[in-house]
Amino acid sequence: MLRLEDELKTAPRRDKFIAEQRTRLENKYRKIFINQAGESIDRTKEDAERSVMCVLLALAMHLLACPDDKPNPHTLLIRRIYKMVLEYDPELTMAIAEAYNNGEDEEEAAGFMVPSHDPLKVDEKPQIPAELQVIKERIEKIFDFYSSTLADSSDCLSSNYTPEEFYAIWDDLANEETIIRHMQVTSPRIKMALRNDIEQVEKATQNDYNLKLVLNIIGLLREPGIVTKNTDQLNSMFFTDVKTKYFKPNEIVKVGTADSGIKDEAMLGLIRQIIKRHTKQSATAPDTSPILRQ
Repeated sequence: MLRLEDELKTAPRRDKFIAEQRTRLENKYRKIFINQAGESIDRTKEDAERSVMCVLLALAMHLLACPDDKPNPHTLLIRRIYKMVLEYDPELTMAIAEAYNNGEDEEEAAGFMVPSHDPLKVDEKPQIPAELQVIKERIEKIFDFYSSTLADSSDCLSSNYTPEEFYAIWDDLANEETIIRHMQVTSPRIKMALRNDIEQVEKATQNDYNLKLVLNIIGLLREPGIVTKNTDQLNSMFFTDVKTKYFKPNEIVKVGTADSGIKDEAMLGLIRQIIKRHTKQSATAPDTSPILRQ
């Protein structure tokens, strides 16, 4: 569990990392090594899953140790972990959770208080002003929705890119103060009209962000072939109405107008620079081969 916690600190996408580690642990716990010679015994699938469940629950419980004076920053991750373990054995999961809560109450009543701390905190100075941190967190959720939907869609990314590499582009974009500020510029002329059958669509349904800018970014990711679907396919992936123009380069470059969500040439250059930083030489043209999916 401590190894998972340590690796989580630097994982570019913590929810995706947990999903990958779940699969790794399921395979790992199918065998138990009984001596230094490497001899092992096989375990049942159910036994392996119970072991994984215990590791993940221990991690979730540790993440609950964050200070109580502000919202826990790992709430979504904790919920994701609980959802995973509930898929294994709902009754056992609830029994363990109840025992944990009862134990916590008993220890606090006896005066044994565990110091609060954020187990995933990395001592790094923020790259943006403190007053933008809340806005940045909102932008990250929006970018998470769009990037995850793209990465999880078959044949949407070039096979030269893993989902983690794709998310890293969005992470860099979300760390730019100029982009964070301009993401607050909304337009009443463009409606959300997001499909309600997309996973985690609630992250992006509010009309409180620059939708045009998000779609422009996706369109710019098509230029080096990182995103491989055409504008019609991208539009139907997200929306119930037509917004194809905002994915098209000839419209995106009309910076500072109603046709583009990008403020000016400097911002356009910044976005292209960030994308170029992550672009691989072999991704100069769209690649429609399937990506490895977790």
